[in-house]
Amino acid sequence: MLRLTVRRYISYMAVAGLASVALSMGTAVAQRSAASRTDPISGRWDAALEVPSGPVAFGLDLNRRGSVVRGHILNGPERMALSTSSFDGTTVVLRLDEYDGRITAKFEDAAKTKLVGQYQRQTRSGIGTYRFVATRAARPVAKPAFAAAVDASMEISGDWIITIRDPKSSSEEVSDATFTVKPSQATPGAGEVTGTIIPVSGDYGLLAGMIRRDPSSGGAVLRMSRFDGIHVVKIEGRVETDGSLSGTLSSGLSFEATWKATRKERTAAGEPKPGDPYSLTRVKDPSAVFSFSLPDSRGGTVSLADERFRGKVVLIDIMGTWCPNCHDSAPLLADLHRRYRSKGLEVVMLAYEYTPDAARNARQIDIFRKKYGIEFPILMAGTTADGEIARTLPQLEGFGAYPTTIFVGRDGRVRRIHAGFSGPATGERHTHVKREFESLVRELLDAKP
Repeated sequence: MLRLTVRRYISYMAVAGLASVALSMGTAVAQRSAASRTDPISGRWDAALEVPSGPVAFGLDLNRRGSVVRGHILNGPERMALSTSSFDGTTVVLRLDEYDGRITAKFEDAAKTKLVGQYQRQTRSGIGTYRFVATRAARPVAKPAFAAAVDASMEISGDWIITIRDPKSSSEEVSDATFTVKPSQATPGAGEVTGTIIPVSGDYGLLAGMIRRDPSSGGAVLRMSRFDGIHVVKIEGRVETDGSLSGTLSSGLSFEATWKATRKERTAAGEPKPGDPYSLTRVKDPSAVFSFSLPDSRGGTVSLADERFRGKVVLIDIMGTWCPNCHDSAPLLADLHRRYRSKGLEVVMLAYEYTPDAARNARQIDIFRKKYGIEFPILMAGTTADGEIARTLPQLEGFGAYPTTIFVGRDGRVRRIHAGFSGPATGERHTHVKREFESLVRELLDAKP
């Protein structure tokens, strides 16, 4: 995991008076550092949420000032800011307001090196609860100048085609995946792995972990995980003798599956391929003008027939504030709206939330709006219950991903529909989809009605 150190320097001056001042400053810094070591909250923590197959590991970096706690969730090099949190001397509460979740924990030991509690958040079926455990991270030891190279049998960097099989339903999902391995400075011969799985519905976010040699079998074993407030994912696997990968995947409190992966360049021509994001969802009648009429968070109603949309290019984003991929796509949509609205672009988000609680949904939408500086409407379209999309947007068929972005031309007809979104964890795919969205917007704005 990423280790952060703050270096402070004292310049010794030739003038005795300045040297004395510098020495006093150094003493004050040392005193503050000693105080931070005695703070029971501030610092790095190795944390985990418990799922049936075992712990899902992640990191915490916390900083307390009085009763206020600020910090980040760490998944490898990725840092995700916590909402303003608290410590009352007994209980620490770490908040993730954007996902309506919170970690509540207390110290289990007198030395205050272990926190035990729970993580809770709103889900579609009620309040989801995970057991939470965190222990103080060991202080980083001096690292060698150069890490030992990763053995060739553990070099899994590159693009893969992964098939995930749910044994309960016997269903299979074929997706892209990408991994990057770097030599571990902490464990010679092992590799630090980051990457993600990329279904057509959107990626898993940045997964992080290790690949190392298994002493019992001599083969290479892989462990990766992620917690971001919504995803609670753990991947375990091994490198097979033919160079393929296989293992198990756990997600949330109940989902467990098996998986196999083959390097993309070795995939045979007739084998199943990942779906096309532009083919998953369609309109039943492409020649019909697209329409909806849905409530906003202020009690009004917004329709695609309203004057503000007439003769405009409109991006309609089907999303939910609970959806990490929707958070990934929001900065792009906000940026496109700011840069192209003067040329005739409008954007509207249709929020489908976990509950029918209007007050709660309005609160979550407001948090989402402020975080990304959104200046276009976010409508309270419905819930994530089965049948809601068909009820509120009956012209669509084949819906299967949050977000789903509908590109509507100046004539009110649907031109393209893109399912899912490839976020920053996908690397070049993220760059590509941003360019693709902008290219489509420019094309529609330039087209004659």
